[in-house]
Amino acid sequence: MARKPALRIPEGYDPAAFPPVAVTVDVVVLTVLDRRLHVLLVERGAEPSLGAWALPGGFIHPDETLDEAAQRELREETGVDASAHLEQVRAYGDPGRDPRMRVVTVAYLAVLPEVGRIDAGTDAARAELCPVDELLGPTPSRRLAFDHEAILSDAVVHAHEKLSSTSLATAFVGPEFTLGDLREVYEAAWGVELDPGNFRRKVLSTQNFVVATGRYATPGPEGGKPAEIYRSFGRARLHPPLQPPIPDLGIATALSQTVASSTDLQRDRATVWRCWLGDDAAFHRSLIEKGVLAPVARGNESITDEEWNAFVAGMQVGDYVLAPIARDKVAIGEIASAIRERPRAPDRRLQKVRDVLWHAELPRAQLPNDLRDRLEAPGAVTPIRVTAAARRVRRLLEP
Repeated sequence: MARKPALRIPEGYDPAAFPPVAVTVDVVVLTVLDRRLHVLLVERGAEPSLGAWALPGGFIHPDETLDEAAQRELREETGVDASAHLEQVRAYGDPGRDPRMRVVTVAYLAVLPEVGRIDAGTDAARAELCPVDELLGPTPSRRLAFDHEAILSDAVVHAHEKLSSTSLATAFVGPEFTLGDLREVYEAAWGVELDPGNFRRKVLSTQNFVVATGRYATPGPEGGKPAEIYRSFGRARLHPPLQPPIPDLGIATALSQTVASSTDLQRDRATVWRCWLGDDAAFHRSLIEKGVLAPVARGNESITDEEWNAFVAGMQVGDYVLAPIARDKVAIGEIASAIRERPRAPDRRLQKVRDVLWHAELPRAQLPNDLRDRLEAPGAVTPIRVTAAARRVRRLLEP
């Protein structure tokens, strides 16, 4: 096997000629406690944001990898070991996110069945678990330092997606569990009650998810049939994926459920979608004037299965839509109906549509940097983020 040539520093290279940039890691530790999704937070014991609550994290050491830094910072600040499930979510690098200097942070998601004893250390004054819905709801119980609200929101969305498409749920319950234990994870994450029978059928019919151990749990004080104990196949993709239940709303009912009729909490939990309305400014205008949304390909490309499934099954009434349009603007709307078929529409792109309440057309420059980056990323129909993003989109619409 040929040996790779040694990497050499160019002659005259001066690292000091470039602006300094620091790298940190922040860890979102999720667990289910009392049937609610919780996240581990620390109270900052030093400036900046002294006394504010934040995600555990800190600067990486020169001699460690990002994964090692995430594990170390978590142990040092909280005493928690999250090596069982730890994965990167994304990086955040807005120039003004940290007042000390230019700091790029890499966010991690950690999932634990039980957090156990929490011991604050290093520059953390306290550490405790907090319900996620109290942090990302319309009236947060506490404000998070830096951009940690956005990081938490992204990590929760990442976990939602992984719960649907992979066996991540088993990381919340440990190596062995009952289907009731597993159902509680999905109910806590999705904020809904699931029918036990339907959930059981879906789980047992999903390939590479769970396998029976042949043993049964000890009945509780109320008695009843002992629950069968299962174990995971290991980390695997689910076929077919599990999806949260979609409300069965007729078109007339859906159209009557405008923004004003939804609760603030439901609106803040809405998914924010970025959508492509085509390459033609006149077509943009026709969609907005008709108050509809249709899956549209970029140029001569075809709609991918993933994008079609997102339009058909992913979107729900009340979700927000961000769509780039002509003159460097973005249209902001809200999904107002289920799929509506229009077989007689002369333009085949408009034969299946969703009704949309288009609220505003704003310059793209008015979007927060992270939302603008997502809007301009490759692809046509993709979820951007839930909760915090939905709240920030609503603020853009306020007079």
